[in-house]
Amino acid sequence: MTSATAHETGTTTIRHLDRLLREQDARRPKAPAILAPGLPALTYRALLRQAERTARDLAAAGVARTDRVAIALPGGPCAATALVAVARAATAAPLDPAGRAREFDALFTDMDVRAVLVQRGTDSHAAAVARAQGRLVVELVPDAGGAAGEFALVPDTPAPAPDPRTGDPDDTAFLMHTSGTTGRPKLVPQSHALVCASARNIAASLDLGEADRCLNVLPLFHGHGLMSPLLATLWAGASVVCPPAFDAAAFPDWLRTFEPTWYTAVPAIHQAVAGVLAGHPDARSAGLRFVRSASAPFPERLREALEEATGAVVIDSYGMTEACSIITSNPLPPRARKPGSVGVSVGNELAVRGEDGTFLPPGEEGEIVLRGETVISRYDDNPEADAKAFTDGWFGTGDSGYLDEDGYLFLTGRLKEIINRGGTKVSPVEVDEVLLAHPDVVEAAAFPLPHATLGEEVAAALVLAPGAHPTDEALHDFLAARLAEPKIPRRLFRVERIPRTSTGKIQRSGLAAHLERPDAAHPAAPGTDLESAVAAVWCELLGLEQVGVRDHFFDLGGNSLLIRRAQVLLKETTGRDVPVVELFAHPTVETLAAHLAAADGADEPDEGRARAEGNRRLALQRAQRRQQTEDEI
Repeated sequence: MTSATAHETGTTTIRHLDRLLREQDARRPKAPAILAPGLPALTYRALLRQAERTARDLAAAGVARTDRVAIALPGGPCAATALVAVARAATAAPLDPAGRAREFDALFTDMDVRAVLVQRGTDSHAAAVARAQGRLVVELVPDAGGAAGEFALVPDTPAPAPDPRTGDPDDTAFLMHTSGTTGRPKLVPQSHALVCASARNIAASLDLGEADRCLNVLPLFHGHGLMSPLLATLWAGASVVCPPAFDAAAFPDWLRTFEPTWYTAVPAIHQAVAGVLAGHPDARSAGLRFVRSASAPFPERLREALEEATGAVVIDSYGMTEACSIITSNPLPPRARKPGSVGVSVGNELAVRGEDGTFLPPGEEGEIVLRGETVISRYDDNPEADAKAFTDGWFGTGDSGYLDEDGYLFLTGRLKEIINRGGTKVSPVEVDEVLLAHPDVVEAAAFPLPHATLGEEVAAALVLAPGAHPTDEALHDFLAARLAEPKIPRRLFRVERIPRTSTGKIQRSGLAAHLERPDAAHPAAPGTDLESAVAAVWCELLGLEQVGVRDHFFDLGGNSLLIRRAQVLLKETTGRDVPVVELFAHPTVETLAAHLAAADGADEPDEGRARAEGNRRLALQRAQRRQQTEDEI
């Protein structure tokens, strides 16, 4: 197996994606790079040719090398090749294609994107918002008769072609955004030099070579999926399988068909894989040599089940966007894996810093800080965030933990998420791990509840195994045998799911407000006739029984097509023409009704107000009839 660190020419390491593609084309032109179910493999030569066509197409559309291109593509091989090809020719900004209109509206503005890349035929809010903002929309059209990942680009309006040449190692390859669990996402510029160094480090830590094949089950629009399955694979000259999306039922067939040597995922996906492979004993001989987990704590019980199901070693890792995805990883055998640890540093310098700024010795807990060749030097146009995150050349992760004598890192939580129970600091991760050790608990998330005298009390949200109904008393006894008294949750909430970001991280912020709010399961009802009329329109459009006045239209399933229908129904029920831009600007019943009421009071004559009021009563009667019919059914 060829070493993954062998990509050197003379004394200069590859520091640009263009150079990487050309190197692999020269070394392995006919070797498969990208695969997908039901399609011929895309070779390294074909990948380079696709990247060159993409550069010409973008240039013809008026996209310059330093322009930013938002990529909102569904999963699959075209997303993989497009990310690499666009980053080679411009700055690629990967986004979740299922994002809501308000998210795209904010991100396109914050990122200052020149163009937005969407797939033709998909109902994407991204295209509608981009056109509303006056940005260039470029449609990706997959080549129906081509190999996996081959496509053509069709821009809305071609423009004079700028210089299509590739740039420098310090140019931004990817503009990522943080998960945003505690606030508005920060923008993270990742240069070609950083990206290539991270791909090299990941490949080296996993001992990837040309014979390896990764089965990608992650979305490619965030760092974990982008860096490890895709870019580290290309660095190693290996191949990656890119199905459209993760499908637990199809996983055994993928193992048989493609014979991958590894895959990486978040614990929720591993849980599904372990469950489906339990009925396929042949999976142990499928050829997986290791499985990697990242983005969230990995329960030891799940590790044992997954290793039993796959016959492969399972390792933990830890990373973040600001470090180009990877910070630490547990080593592969024969080096030791330590239970509860996320492993040793992968290519960067790692330390733990105390509250007074001093560096702490092994075993002492503090903030994890790092510096090195894959760590960004700044955020994008955010000096306030820079001042908080960077100190004397070190980047503060915001995570708490400690290093042992052998350099293995143990995480204890987010600094902002540490629960302060009357002066006792409680790590929510520690509580999670104990709860997950209970046989009836599938998922767990500890979080702080406001308390009148202690300041904060420990609580936890639980997802229970099907058919399990442990009492609070039984769970408390289980916890009391494993945790100190101040760390035991005093409130336990049974929930259907734990809220997570797209990267699999638990969203602890907001859990208390949601679970403690008396009307959390009962959205706020309309309080005026106008709110009732707007809510009735939304219920009819979205097929819902009720809509809360503060629910967001697009979060409920609304889309650009329904916006047009909403215009028609609102005209019928309120007597007013509502421009599309106003529907985007007022996406809740409460804000839209307030906007219409203000407009009514400002410029509507008495006769018009009377007609509108009659229409509103008609909408209410229609909603009541619909509810009566549903009740009878």
